[in-house]
Amino acid sequence: GVIYFNGTVAISGTLRGRVTLYSTAYVIIGDDLRYATDPAGGTCNDMLGVIATEDIIVANNAINTPPNANGYRNMDDTKDLYLHGVQMALSESFTVEGYNIGPIDANDCGTVNVGRGCLYLLGGLIQERRGAVGLTNGSGFLKRYSYDRCAVQIPPPYFPTTGRFTDNRYSELDPGRFNVSL
Repeated sequence: GVIYFNGTVAISGTLRGRVTLYSTAYVIIGDDLRYATDPAGGTCNDMLGVIATEDIIVANNAINTPPNANGYRNMDDTKDLYLHGVQMALSESFTVEGYNIGPIDANDCGTVNVGRGCLYLLGGLIQERRGAVGLTNGSGFLKRYSYDRCAVQIPPPYFPTTGRFTDNRYSELDPGRFNVSL
């Protein structure tokens, strides 16, 4: 079914089941939000839809951001943030609070040294404008987004769908180095 919140709500934890969460204000991601059964194995047991009338914001807290400036220490079980589900921000965007402040070299995301590590999103994002999650100087998170085919097969309950989808991929190009003649 649907879980309705009249106001801002913070979420984290493990989901076992199928639910759509709706907030009349902001949805704050306090920590990892994962499915009990990993959909990478091809099993679609769990499904989460998150709809915020305002934005969906990853919290700048001691769990998601290493707090000690002179000897970074993560307060979470991993240095990365894991988020499963389809996220819909009706006002503007999915973003990270304080993406432009904090450490710039505390954690690695693969071979890249960044401030907060990787943001692994498995699912989908629906937003008016793309929100910032990090900067090229290393502050914030480095995006690692994956599309969840389970959301097409069995969407979250009562989640608005069109009945069709396009698996879209894009590449960002540096316009200063782009050469039309090639």
